[in-house]
Amino acid sequence: SESDVDSEHLDHDYNSQLSNRGNQVKRTFNKGRWTKDEDERLKQICDTYGVNDWSHIAKFFPDRSDIQCQHRWSKVLDPELVK
Repeated sequence: SESDVDSEHLDHDYNSQLSNRGNQVKRTFNKGRWTKDEDERLKQICDTYGVNDWSHIAKFFPDRSDIQCQHRWSKVLDPELVK
């Protein structure tokens, strides 16, 4: 019947969403050293977008988390950092 088809379709969509959500949670990040290229890119992105939205900034770094980006900026790259 038509209601069975709708029900199956909704179940499939819901299961797909759950599956996709699970993939995002299981994302793995590079825990190694930052490269010079990554540092330069982070500087440019912070200059362009500011340093308030780390989840947005992290989208430019598929292998790095928002926390990693924020930490790298605040502990190493921030020009206002007293060294």
